[in-house]
Amino acid sequence: MKKQVTKVLAGVLSLVIVLTCVITPASALSYSGSSSYMSGKYYTALTKVTLTGNQRTDIVNVAKSQIGYKEGNNSSQLSGTVSGSKNYTEYGRWYGAQDMWCAMFVSWCAARAGVSTSVVPKHSFTVTGLNTFIDWGRAYTRAQVANGKYTPQPGDIIYFKGSRNNNKTNHVGIVTSYSSKTVYTIEGNTSKGVAAKSYKISDTYIVYICSPKYSGTSSGSSSGSTGSSGSVSSSGTYFPKCASSHTSIVDALKSIGAKSDIDYRKKIAAANGISGYTGTPAQNTEMLKLLKNGKLIKPDSVTYFAKCASSHTSIVDALKSIGAKSDIDYRKKIAAANGISGYTGTPAQNTEMLKLLKNGKLIKP
Repeated sequence: MKKQVTKVLAGVLSLVIVLTCVITPASALSYSGSSSYMSGKYYTALTKVTLTGNQRTDIVNVAKSQIGYKEGNNSSQLSGTVSGSKNYTEYGRWYGAQDMWCAMFVSWCAARAGVSTSVVPKHSFTVTGLNTFIDWGRAYTRAQVANGKYTPQPGDIIYFKGSRNNNKTNHVGIVTSYSSKTVYTIEGNTSKGVAAKSYKISDTYIVYICSPKYSGTSSGSSSGSTGSSGSVSSSGTYFPKCASSHTSIVDALKSIGAKSDIDYRKKIAAANGISGYTGTPAQNTEMLKLLKNGKLIKPDSVTYFAKCASSHTSIVDALKSIGAKSDIDYRKKIAAANGISGYTGTPAQNTEMLKLLKNGKLIKP
């Protein structure tokens, strides 16, 4: 009887082990750290992070898993659960230097999120990191952000300057969100640990906010801002609105995280019916006006109806002539996709829609 019970228990235990292996997420983050760190709750929290492939999301989630971590006094106190004051951290051990560690924390989070050093430089000296972003053209001053030339996004790297020395920056953190002119961050080496903080953008402690060229985001550049998430949506027809204060289409596109080089602007122009784009002031003004109104169409994200004959005077007949549906409900969808708001089928709305269709610029919903 005892042998049977033992066999049953052994079988149940084996089943539990198998099931445990099965339900462990395959994409869960793994990390081989010091024995001290791996014995603590911050290692456990880290391993519960699942990488999504969106590096902005991933670096923020990695940083969030470490909130509350405390520095230790020696190399055996790296778990984050023993409060110390000697700058000993797991992040410094990984970097190779136990010293002031805010930049090492940012670098460690980036590495855990799978971010290349060509996107977020591995650095321990804040000035080195900031200068790299400036050289890459991905750094925005606090004044530029305050004036609406750039909107901070989750995953941005924020640099500060306190009164400790005359360097252009002496502290750094990771942006988690931006709302109501308040930037929210997670920072290492603040109050001897990792903490979530917030600042008004008017706070002169902030000197630069940098937008890394992360992968897994829709724009392929800095994934600029819009809506609550602060990133260019990977779905939808239009770019998000830029601030009304912009006078340059290049700066305006950069402010929302979109590419702004001439080749990409040519694609945008073509998608928006701006023919023969060469970057003239008139063409740029037209593009900027659309962007400010949230009506600038994203290239390669939309498909168009085929052109109808120029002789058509009815949108219903014109849609039928190209084999498209023409009922009122479908026309409402077409109108919404083309920025014709509150469509009810008025002559003015139908004329606008028909003009687009004749020019091959009527977007399919």
